[in-house]
Amino acid sequence: MAALRNLETGRTAHDAVPLGRSAEFTSAARLEHVSSLAGCAPDHQTASPSATASIWSRLRDRVVYRPLAFAEPAESIELAWAAMAVTPGDVVVGITSSGDVLLSLLARDPAMVIGFDANPTQTAIAGLKRLLCARTSLEGTVRFLGLVSESPKKRLKTWAELKPQLGAGAYLLERYDLGKGVLNCGTTRKLFQLMSLGLRMSVGREGYERLVDPRGTRSERLEVHQALRERVEYRFLVRPILHWGSRCFQHFFYPPALCANSDNPRRALEDIASTFQRLFEVGFHDNPVFGRYLTGEIPVEQVRRLYSEAAWTALRKRIDRIRFETRTIQDGIRELEPQSVDVFYLSNAPDYLRPAELRSLCDAMGYAARSGARVYYLSLDPACPFGRKGVHPAFRRAVEVEGILRQMDPVGLYQYLGVLIRE
Repeated sequence: MAALRNLETGRTAHDAVPLGRSAEFTSAARLEHVSSLAGCAPDHQTASPSATASIWSRLRDRVVYRPLAFAEPAESIELAWAAMAVTPGDVVVGITSSGDVLLSLLARDPAMVIGFDANPTQTAIAGLKRLLCARTSLEGTVRFLGLVSESPKKRLKTWAELKPQLGAGAYLLERYDLGKGVLNCGTTRKLFQLMSLGLRMSVGREGYERLVDPRGTRSERLEVHQALRERVEYRFLVRPILHWGSRCFQHFFYPPALCANSDNPRRALEDIASTFQRLFEVGFHDNPVFGRYLTGEIPVEQVRRLYSEAAWTALRKRIDRIRFETRTIQDGIRELEPQSVDVFYLSNAPDYLRPAELRSLCDAMGYAARSGARVYYLSLDPACPFGRKGVHPAFRRAVEVEGILRQMDPVGLYQYLGVLIRE
């Protein structure tokens, strides 16, 4: 329990992190057109040793993934808060992704928050949210972003007012249908909508209603899960198709570098019901990642940390303490002062990095980390991504903390939740 208190309120003397971004690196096609800027080779070059996998990986990059990968969080903000335990005066560096996790941390009164992302479109959407927080009311923001209903005409009018202040990022965002709300665009929304549709079709109307019922219990949801596994459609249609096509399908749902380094993506798809049993355990109604796609409601934790008046006021008060830059996180960290960073937020970037790139990131973090600095990272694989790729950071694993995070996890999507601490 002491470790849990440390997560929520601070650190012991042994684990002190004197602090000074989910998502998530980009896919190969997006990295191609910014590689000269970010200094990072396209992932698909090592996606798979087989020609078939390479073809599917390239097709995935061009058809499924688009430049705006993450319009909103693909993980739990509350869990990130608990893992990073940011305190006043801290310096936080992380993966930008949608910008939400890093923006929310301003409420913890850090000295500075810096987000790096190799994808300029992610930088643009994070910059848009920063601008909205600085210049627009909370009600105007949620309407413009698409979290609540608003006419396309009014959204486009708001965009016309914001566009001159966004610089080059405005051009990148104008590729999307801003009239329907920018949070209703992008890759992860399409994938999560597809997964939600598949869930509805797989469990039937009655099962679906039980899953999203806010009064539903864990045992009731597991009953639906068991019924799904026994359904004729799942046993003799869905599962055989996924089993047969898993070597190809894995490249549509998992990072190329993970597919090249682990057979878990293929095994996960072959028995998808067992793989994602944790989703049924934690629930769907207010799931921080899937809830909005299933119910149309903003998840409670996003309201608490981003879209409440109290949160909005706290973020706006410190909005000048955050910035976003387009570059790989390892390159960005190398340009910081030595021993200047207290918290590193990696989301599941390690899944996207090849061993040499991950080793480079570890070297950069070792250079910039203060004594006691904390690293928070996720993985879609059940094994630690550092160990799986033969990389050994100069940090120790906070094993007890990782176990507590696993119990707290309200999403159920990521298979590994990791925390490292610099000695």
